[in-house]
Amino acid sequence: MGLGWALVVAPYVAWNYDISGEVLPSTADAKVAQNAPRRELPLGERALEMLLPLSAGAQLMGLPGVIFGVALIVQRARHDRRTWLFLLPLAWAVAHWLLFTLRLPAPFQHGRYVMPMLPPVLLYLSGGLLGLVEAGRRSVAGRVLSRTLALGTFLLFPGFWWIGGQAYAQDVRLINTEMVATARWVERNVPPDDLFAVHDIGALGYFANREILDLAGLVSPEVVPLFPNPPAIMQLVCESGAGWMMVLPDQRETSGASATDPRLELAYESPYDDMAQARGRTTEPWKMRVYRVRCGPDSLDQD
Repeated sequence: MGLGWALVVAPYVAWNYDISGEVLPSTADAKVAQNAPRRELPLGERALEMLLPLSAGAQLMGLPGVIFGVALIVQRARHDRRTWLFLLPLAWAVAHWLLFTLRLPAPFQHGRYVMPMLPPVLLYLSGGLLGLVEAGRRSVAGRVLSRTLALGTFLLFPGFWWIGGQAYAQDVRLINTEMVATARWVERNVPPDDLFAVHDIGALGYFANREILDLAGLVSPEVVPLFPNPPAIMQLVCESGAGWMMVLPDQRETSGASATDPRLELAYESPYDDMAQARGRTTEPWKMRVYRVRCGPDSLDQD
């Protein structure tokens, strides 16, 4: 098993090390640095927040099956020690959850960092519910309760697949209307050699193929040490010679610029209202914007 794992992972590790001198990609350091303030929260609060996204599904109703499945394994392991191996997927899931709680406590975007826990959870859920149905055969009440729980859980899955499909469709719509449409505007209206300061780099890099200063630090690691000091990020934008900035309102603010910053001249604003309706904002609409960056000598001399 260890050899198989090494054969798959070793090329990935070697590639990262050859490029950056690190085992993990540079994006990992950027994500950890971005979420540093969240590591100041109490451990219990972080742990609960990382688990909450996983409750969005039928697995919440099937939680008794998970508990019963684990208990069944523990009971059988008293007679056959090899049965303890059946708890390895659970141990891996718990370790994964604790690692991200301690290092990268980011529960956003449907809990994408803890989604890998779902397959082990569903494994124990399925086995545990089958065990409950088997154990409940001894009485009428047991048969009714265990079968209701099992049947209800599995009938809920299609409903949550539909809800998840709607959430996915909305996410794709937001990306297409805010990121992709804006990148295509850039491709048509901005000189190809101009440097862009961007927070969400994917659409711009792919559809407009522009040189990028990554305000999230994923491909511009020099930005990462500046996260605690947003004005320094804007100063870096000026010093880099970036002529344009593509950001959402909160991304502009974390980059050290306000809506009235004289160094930013609005050149494009998304005509769509999907993200503004989905996110909501009281001070200004939540829309992707492209600014012309005009840094004078005074801004370059700032500390």
